[in-house]
Amino acid sequence: MKKVIPVDVSKFIFNIADDYSVVESPTGNGPPKQLSGISVGIVTMEADPPHGGEVHHDGDEIIYVISGVLRIENDSNPGSDIRLGAGESCIIKKGEWHKVYVVEKAQLIYITPGPNNEYRTQ
Repeated sequence: MKKVIPVDVSKFIFNIADDYSVVESPTGNGPPKQLSGISVGIVTMEADPPHGGEVHHDGDEIIYVISGVLRIENDSNPGSDIRLGAGESCIIKKGEWHKVYVVEKAQLIYITPGPNNEYRTQ
């Protein structure tokens, strides 16, 4: 059994299971696959997500921007969007409907609880 496993983060996200084991899960178009535990992804966003927003019912989400600029909109405080640039991050609290917009092509890390997530249609 391999003890160190290389992972291409452009094709896979990490799923940290409830027992803290980690497996890679293929990325795809559209919302991420619903996984138990915590999903960690390193992604490049060139366009807004293909959904009208999302909410995470199992816990808080963390977004960290590596490069570029994002705008985060949230339902509980309309009109108070935040902008995140390189080196900035935010915590989106459990149960908060939100949407991420791409202001400038961005690379980011997200840490998202699952599997009880919802996505709105456009």
